[in-house]
Parts: sequence; C-alpha cells; structure tokens
Amino acid sequence: SSSTTTTIDDNFANNIAYNTAEIGCFELNSQTVFIRNAWPVVVLWYGALILFLLATSNGRFARAHVARVLCRGRRWCGYSSSNERRVEAVLVREGYERRRRLQQRASGGGGGGAGRD
Repeated sequence: SSSTTTTIDDNFANNIAYNTAEIGCFELNSQTVFIRNAWPVVVLWYGALILFLLATSNGRFARAHVARVLCRGRRWCGYSSSNERRVEAVLVREGYERRRRLQQRASGGGGGGAGRD
C-alpha cells in the first residue's frame, strides 16, 4: 500500500510538472482584440443610421438630397426638383395655349383676347 501511494504521488507530481511546463500566457493580437470589440458598435451605428434615414423627416430630406446629387441632369433617374416641375408645367401649358390659338386662327375663330405669341 505504501508503494502504491508513493507511485500515485510520483505520477501526480510528474503530471503536474509535465503540465506546468506547457502552460504559457494567453496573448491576443491587439488588432484581433479591437475587431472583436468594435464590430458590435459598428453594427449598432449603421443600424441607427438606417433607422434615421428611413424613419425621420431629416432622413427623408437627406435621401432627397442624395437623389438630387446623384441624378443631377439625368432624366432617366425620375427625380426632379419642385422648381423643375413647375417650369415644365408652365412650358407645357404655354405650348398648349399657343397651339390652341393657332388652331383658332386657322379655323377663322379669332379667339377674342390679347394674344402674346
């Protein structure tokens, strides 16, 4: 029994010595630590930005500004400012009135108003 106890104690001491020889300090690269800690903040920040752009009136103005800058001078974009829409409406109305007056003159109607062709 005494030899068994000595053998167990020796094995235990040998195992501890063997295991402690391989124990070292746990180190992480600072870049790895930064990435692990920063990504939740980045995701939260982008989520808040998207919420701001979609759910607030200032976000609506920001979306309109980006669309105006990206689509400046492009008809295919489908975006035009309120001033451009007003000018377009006036030009269409003037063209319609001019054609109507020309048709009245051609048919001999006279029109009865001061025209400004």
